[in-house]
Amino acid sequence: MELDREAFEPLRTQLETGIRAAIRTRRLTSGDSLPATRTLARDLGVSRGVVQAAYEQLIAEGYLLGRIGSGTIVAWSPVSAPAEAVDPGPRISRALIADLRPNRPNLSHFPRAAWLRASREAVNQLPVHDLGYGAPTGLLALRTTLAQYLGRVRGAVVDPGNIVICSGYAEGLQLVLDALVLDGRLRLAVEDPGPDREERLRIAATGVSITSVPVDAEGIRTDLLAASAADAVLVTPAHQSPTGAPLSGCRRRELLEWVRATDGLILEDDYDSEFRYDRQPVRSIQGMDPHRTFLLGTASKALAPGLRLGWIVVPDAWVGAIAQARRRRNRGLSSLEQATLSTFIRSGSFDTHLRAMRRLNSQSRAALLTALRRHVPDAAPMGVPAGLSLLAHLPRTIDEGALIREGLRRGLLLQGWKDHFASGHAPTPALVLGFAAEPTTRINAGVAALGRLVEEC
Repeated sequence: MELDREAFEPLRTQLETGIRAAIRTRRLTSGDSLPATRTLARDLGVSRGVVQAAYEQLIAEGYLLGRIGSGTIVAWSPVSAPAEAVDPGPRISRALIADLRPNRPNLSHFPRAAWLRASREAVNQLPVHDLGYGAPTGLLALRTTLAQYLGRVRGAVVDPGNIVICSGYAEGLQLVLDALVLDGRLRLAVEDPGPDREERLRIAATGVSITSVPVDAEGIRTDLLAASAADAVLVTPAHQSPTGAPLSGCRRRELLEWVRATDGLILEDDYDSEFRYDRQPVRSIQGMDPHRTFLLGTASKALAPGLRLGWIVVPDAWVGAIAQARRRRNRGLSSLEQATLSTFIRSGSFDTHLRAMRRLNSQSRAALLTALRRHVPDAAPMGVPAGLSLLAHLPRTIDEGALIREGLRRGLLLQGWKDHFASGHAPTPALVLGFAAEPTTRINAGVAALGRLVEEC
């Protein structure tokens, strides 16, 4: 393995990419031992910390396994390919103090100038034929750009022909479920807690039967997945919603073993993977088994929901079915907006925007945690430093529903986690608190108001 010290890409990232490639191409197979960190660092002429960081990242992603006394070994080998309702919004009795509901991006920092430049360039360069209805899978220029971007940033294994552009996550999931139902795959396993009540209703409306599988600190309980008799599983592995726990490397491997043993499918919701604040985010599961994994992504959290742009990375065997499902729905999306997003990503503006938002979101998350320690000391936040929200457990004496209703009456918008459970009942009261959309002054004011509510309850 050779590292390019003049390349823009950090040495650690180059090392991770090289090891992933060696595993994917079977130059390294399951059980193979990797050199000790000190030995490999000496051979490559880098610091030991670079090798340690690369190994730790790949262990988290499930590619490697670290064992006491056995060093670091390859844990995974690839296999060959097999032959919205209108929401009128909450009614607030008083002036709004803060909106601490989850998964809302910071829209005040939308990169208007850079987007406008990209839009002008896209309009000037857009071929005449792309002003027509176009392919049901979306604009080729955007699919090509996304294939490169997802390979670089999410570790996806994808060709432009495997991408279908959609209006966001909800439509993307609908398209996949429509195709699964037509194929006779009628049982979908979901995380519990996981999709909220509204999303469960949308899923059920497709004709799919939902089976709930519990989640713990390592993500979905893969040991219970076999008992579900599911044909497919919907997961949020990068940052579980709502608990915030990433799917552990061990669980990733067990999930891949399950789909291979049952001829199942994975629906990977990559909803906020761009935002990890303490380290590089773990790579997508799709990169480990592209033949059995649908990767659903969107620009809603990274840029703005109003763009209505998302994508599905589709396994080879399912491209035709998803394209047909897309064609049955409508004639596609705006080619101008698709071309603009493609230009925006290719110009480097998207990477620049994400770096800025990671910094701002990290500061907002720190402000929320500081405010919780000061005003709600009995709250117990959990989840890795990632995403746009965190889960905060409350004292067991708190009535979650009553707290949220009283907060609404006083001008504080909150969201609990009980609706994320299939039963509609949570084992303990907790709030899913968003931190990205509000300035720190309103976060502090909102959490101070929350502290008073908790004391009264």
